[in-house]
Amino acid sequence: MYVYNVGYGSPEESRERQYVHDRRFTKSEFQQVVEDCLFESLVALAEEEDDYYDLGGESQEHPTFSNCFHCDEFEKAIKRRGFVSLKIVESVVVMGWKHSIDVDSWPGHSNDLDNKYAKNLKMRIVAWLAKQTGS
Repeated sequence: MYVYNVGYGSPEESRERQYVHDRRFTKSEFQQVVEDCLFESLVALAEEEDDYYDLGGESQEHPTFSNCFHCDEFEKAIKRRGFVSLKIVESVVVMGWKHSIDVDSWPGHSNDLDNKYAKNLKMRIVAWLAKQTGS
């Protein structure tokens, strides 16, 4: 089994999905698979929302990549090609800019797990440093 990651990112949000497949695709082959699935999503969005999305005209209302990835057709299209969604059982995501051993860094932008890690890691680093110096 090979794991493949598909997603989009923006300053406001990001979303990624992981799929597995028995076949090992090259980067360009997988990029083509994703392009084909995006195309099928665009077609589905155009047919479903033909009064909203203007795919061939001058309107600025074109579907975004996030629209395509959220479209049910993307999921159906990639599954038709033999990909299976990975089920994420647990996930750990921390605030990436928070200092790893300073609970007070980035106040208001951290969560309980960030603070727990920072507190525990600081204690563990202090103990490790004490061992290194023989103190």
